[in-house]
Amino acid sequence: MAVNPKPLPRYSSEILAWEYDQRQPEPLPGELEWYLKYARHSRSPVLELACGSGRLLIPMAQADYEIHGVDSSESMLNQLRKKIAILNISIQRKITIFRSDILEFSPSQRYDMIVIAYNSLRELTTKRMIRQCFQHVFNILNPGGYFLFTLRRIDRLSLKDGKKVIFDSLDKPFVDEEKRLSVGSKIISFMDSENRIGNEHTYVIKQRGCQLETINFTTYTLIIDTVEYVKMLKDSGFTVQVSSGYSEQPEDGISKEICFVCRKSA
Repeated sequence: MAVNPKPLPRYSSEILAWEYDQRQPEPLPGELEWYLKYARHSRSPVLELACGSGRLLIPMAQADYEIHGVDSSESMLNQLRKKIAILNISIQRKITIFRSDILEFSPSQRYDMIVIAYNSLRELTTKRMIRQCFQHVFNILNPGGYFLFTLRRIDRLSLKDGKKVIFDSLDKPFVDEEKRLSVGSKIISFMDSENRIGNEHTYVIKQRGCQLETINFTTYTLIIDTVEYVKMLKDSGFTVQVSSGYSEQPEDGISKEICFVCRKSA
């Protein structure tokens, strides 16, 4: 999932990459089907930027699509490699992975379809980086190609009165019995003075023969309205369709997911 040259602990630690994979192992309801709907128009491999540990990439390959995955995190790619290794050889041959920051990825080919799956775009921490990403995607798309991404809608009202716990597994950590490893985590969200969403991350790691380890760090997410995303995309040369959820209902301002279908003119 990492997209920056210097990944956060959750992307640079093998243990935290494993924990991340336990929390988000499979596509969300309707998510895979949404991508497959557009992949049917693709003659070249599908490209997934910020592919992480393969939550979407592997099901795409299992659906009989050749797919290339790019991620800057070696730890996340190691999780992906372990999954690929146990797949049928015919599925393995459909997958190619690259370690690269998505803003610097320089492929030897162009693509008919490029995706950035659930909320990964928000790992880009400035508007300049987001614009750079959109322009880069446009440049490596074939004419007529599709660029798809989704964002989780930010509920600003829920943070108006202070901090809010959005995930907590400290009391029920994820456990690897074979390695005698357990990892619990907690994420607390808040609105900062610069009108950003802050997320306080806490991880508690227990390993055989090791002292208890606690890791804390804070990340920040830009708050960008949908209309501004659309403007940046159009400025990059795309036509844009925005919908609410994977069933592509008209944008309603309340759905959990905002889905963007962007196309490069033929």
